[in-house]
Formats: sequence, C-alpha cells, structure tokens
Amino acid sequence: MKKTLFDFVPTQYSTSNKEDQYGRTSLQVAVRNGTAKKVKELLVNGDDVNTRDKEGRTPLHEAAYWGNTEALQVLLADGAEVNAKSSVGRTPLHGAARNGNAETIRFLFANGAEVNAKSSVGNTPLHEAARNGNAETIRFLLANRANVNARDDDGNTPLHEAVRKGDMETILLANSGEVSTRSKESRMSLYEATYWGEGRARGRESRTPLHETTHRSNTEALQVLLADGAEVNGKNNVGNTPLHEAACWGKAEALQMLLANRADVNARSKLGDTPLHRAAYWGKTEALQVLLANRADVNARDADGDTPLQWAMRKGDTKVVQFLVANGAK
Repeated sequence: MKKTLFDFVPTQYSTSNKEDQYGRTSLQVAVRNGTAKKVKELLVNGDDVNTRDKEGRTPLHEAAYWGNTEALQVLLADGAEVNAKSSVGRTPLHGAARNGNAETIRFLFANGAEVNAKSSVGNTPLHEAARNGNAETIRFLLANRANVNARDDDGNTPLHEAVRKGDMETILLANSGEVSTRSKESRMSLYEATYWGEGRARGRESRTPLHETTHRSNTEALQVLLADGAEVNGKNNVGNTPLHEAACWGKAEALQMLLANRADVNARSKLGDTPLHRAAYWGKTEALQVLLANRADVNARDADGDTPLQWAMRKGDTKVVQFLVANGAK
C-alpha cells in the first residue's frame, strides 16, 4: 500500500496539536494527501480543525491547495471556516484557484466560499486562476459571479494577469472587455521595475486577472475573460494596459487578440509611453511588427518627449533601431 505524507509524520505529532518548525500540526500535514480516515482520527483525538500555522493557514487552506477533497469534506463537517483568511488574507478558494483543481473549487463554492474574497493586496480567486491560466477554473468562477474587472491594490485586473501567462490558451476577450488597465511606476529610472512588476517582489499578488493572463500569453484564458466583459483597456496604478504587458513580453498572439477586441494601440501609461515604446525597449521585433501593422504611432512621444526609437537606442539594440527607422521612425 502506497504511503502518504501523513505516514511519515513523527509519532509524537500523530494525535496532538504540537507544531513542527513551520507551525504546522499533524492535522495540517495530514490534510495534504492523507485519507479521510486519518483526518477523522486526528480530529477525534483533539486536533483543532481551525488551527493556524506561522503564516496563518488553516488545515482547510492546505487541503484546498493540494486538492484533497476527501479531507475538505471531513474538515467542513467538523466546523472548518470555509472563508478563513491567512496572514496575507488568502482564503482556501484562493489556493484552489491557483492550482486549478476544479473538483475542489466546486466543493468549496458549494459550501459557501466567497467568490470575490480579496487578499491583503486585493487579489481575488479570479486573479489567481488567470495567473495560472486555467480556463476551466476561470469559466466556473465567472459563471458564479466572480468580478471579471476586480482590481488589486496596484489596479491590476484578471485580464492583466492572463496576459502574462505563457501557454497560449485564452478565453476572456469576447464580451466587450475594457483593454486599458494600468500598473504603478512613474519615471524612466523606474521603468524596468514596471517590466518585472511590483507584484513580483510581493509574491506577484498585485495584478488584475487580465494583466496576468496577458503577461503569460494564455490565449484561452484571455478569450474567457474578454468574453465575460474584461476591460481590454483597463489601466493599473502605473497606467499599464494589458497591451503594454503583452508588448513588454513580445506576446504576438496576445497582442493580436487584444487588438481584435479594440485594445487602444496607442494607450499611454503614466510615463506617457505606448506599447510600441515597451516593445522597442525590450527588443521585441515580432511585437513591433504587430503593433505597427495595427497603426501604432512610430513617433509617439512619452512624458519626456522621447520616441520608441530613442527608447531602443537607450538599450543599444541595433536591430530594433534599424527596424524602426525602416518603418518611419525619426
């Protein structure tokens, strides 16, 4: 018989609320992949169903993240809090949405999970699903009234998140989404920070679902979000739209999808730069081709009066400079 993680728990932790170095009790370890019988035994022997580890996670958080539906059923029947928040405000549904376990998500929802619960940085389960690029999860959450244009503390929507996804499977564009959502820095000295994203330093908690999906170019997820009314021109706190995100990462397919859904090709961030500035700076030739084919202004000027050509020259990318000049850059 195959052993589970629970079988390796030291015996001194097997039927008590004692904690390991991470503040986890035997119950929190068991719910990851232990059987319902093991979980019941621990509860009968006094383990607290709502105990928390050092990061404020309960056994239900663990079971939801690892997709252990058997354990979820036992925990909820014993009084587990379905909307318990960790120290960073994440609920069990956040974890389940991140991992895209459809059965777990449906079970949590059927037991009262809050579909639009926000973490401490404003992330909803839909942000998590968009970041993961799981189309089935996105569809389920949207069908159950998830806010397609929910914004985190940096102003990012699920569409921003979806754009950042990397496996080209998207579902969000068809329902008149607004493609103009923006991010947080304000001068050229901070530009590279916007490229990597403030959220990355904070566990990538601070993006909208559309920003995230665009970044990873998960086109199926993009289609789903857009079809449900995601704001294709939505801007986050630094003025980035999903199109800015796609241009940074050279995601040609995502660019084409966003543009087909009326994304503003010349949208400006708080730096005054357009998606073409971003593609030029990062040397994304294919993205430049798509943007120019869709009437991007090759000589657009940012807040400092600089054009995409000047941004490319800053980077010293001869190939991009030559390409822009050949396309009318001055």
